[in-house]
Amino acid sequence: MKRITVYTATYNRAYTLHKGYESLCNQSCKDFEWLIIDDGSTDNTNDLVKIWISQNKIDIRYIYQENQGVNVARNLAIENIETELNICVDSDDYLKFDAIEKILGFWDLKSKADHVGLIALDCYSSGKIVGKPIPEEIEESTLFNLYERLGINGDKKMVYKTSICKKYPCPRYEGEKYYPNRYKYYMIDKEGPSLILNEAICVVEYLTDGITNSRFHRYRNNTRGLGDYRKFLMEYNPNLWNICRQTIHLIAMKLLSKKSLKSNHPFITFLMLPAGILWYFYILFKTR
Repeated sequence: MKRITVYTATYNRAYTLHKGYESLCNQSCKDFEWLIIDDGSTDNTNDLVKIWISQNKIDIRYIYQENQGVNVARNLAIENIETELNICVDSDDYLKFDAIEKILGFWDLKSKADHVGLIALDCYSSGKIVGKPIPEEIEESTLFNLYERLGINGDKKMVYKTSICKKYPCPRYEGEKYYPNRYKYYMIDKEGPSLILNEAICVVEYLTDGITNSRFHRYRNNTRGLGDYRKFLMEYNPNLWNICRQTIHLIAMKLLSKKSLKSNHPFITFLMLPAGILWYFYILFKTR
């Protein structure tokens, strides 16, 4: 059995998925499987993957599901992974040629029983690191600590033990197709710290039809899930600034869903109401 699974959830991305395939074919270490979850694509993704499988350059598994959204596709991926480790690579991204070799070598050298995985960096095609770099002196950390306490923003590349990932699927909401992956990451943090591989191993692109650039439409189409997600973030990180920030989002989500607003922080909700209403109208403006 291979040691690590690279998994990709894709929807109508045949025009860019080849970058991931080529990067995996060129890996200096082939001790991995590529698991592709096709979330109901209507382009030629199926035909393209069949060709790649027939070429037999790397181990590929392909699973098709009716379109249900990226978080459901990622849940399905984790359910079907059997390797010790896994890494999620989006359909518009690709790994550097030595990424698998670095991951496995670093894991074998540094990992201890309490480590849940490792956190590495993303970069743009120019080589510039996405977000803030991680200070060199940090050798292990939770993702929560990096994001919420140290303010190290920007996407990072997480590699996790599969056995732990299976404990924390993303929630599903009928009729909604998105729930932030950070929920799963913060739940995994409860199990222990991750090693810090302070190098870029994945090259990312933020395409116009991607998750990052469609965030305002996600707000409108996933109000129940994103409302509950904001409540989760308040409970998980109950400092005043975070509660105020999440309350603004929660007010907007409730206005979008036309549901009554219930909050454990009524006074803060009252104070944040003008900002929440402004955010609501801004979302309407961006998705008009």
